[in-house]
Amino acid sequence: WETEQNRTSSLLLSPQHLLPIARPPAQPDARLTAASRVRAGDLVLVEDGCGGGRRARVTGTTFPVARRGLYNPHTASGQLVVEGVRVSCFTASVPPWLGTPLLAPLRLLFWAAGPAAVPRLLDRALPWAWAQAAVASR
Repeated sequence: WETEQNRTSSLLLSPQHLLPIARPPAQPDARLTAASRVRAGDLVLVEDGCGGGRRARVTGTTFPVARRGLYNPHTASGQLVVEGVRVSCFTASVPPWLGTPLLAPLRLLFWAAGPAAVPRLLDRALPWAWAQAAVASR
C-alpha cells in the first residue's frame, strides 16, 4: 500500500483474512473484504499512531505467497492493527456474524476474570481438543 506522502509498506495476510476496503466512487465506505479480493486501487485504513487514521491506496497484490506458521489473535473489538493497517480478526471461513457470538464466552471470561484467565483456559482446553480430534479421526 502507499500513502499520499508516497510512503510504501506491505502487509502479509492469508487469502481468507478480512480487512476493511473502500472502493471509491462506487463503494466509498469501507466493507470487510477477503484479502484475496483486494486489488490495486482499493483503499485500506492506515493508523497514524494517535487513534486516528487515513486511507492509503493499494498499489498491488501478490498471490499466493507461502509462509510457515499461523497466527490469528482475536480481540474484544474484532479489530487489529497489523503493519499499521487496520484489519479484522475474522476470516471469510468464520465471518464476524458467526465468530462474534462464538467468541462471546471468551470475551465474558476475559472481562470477568482478567486477561490471564483466557490463555490458561486455552492452554488447557486446546491439547484436550486436539487429542479428541485425533481419536475421532481414527
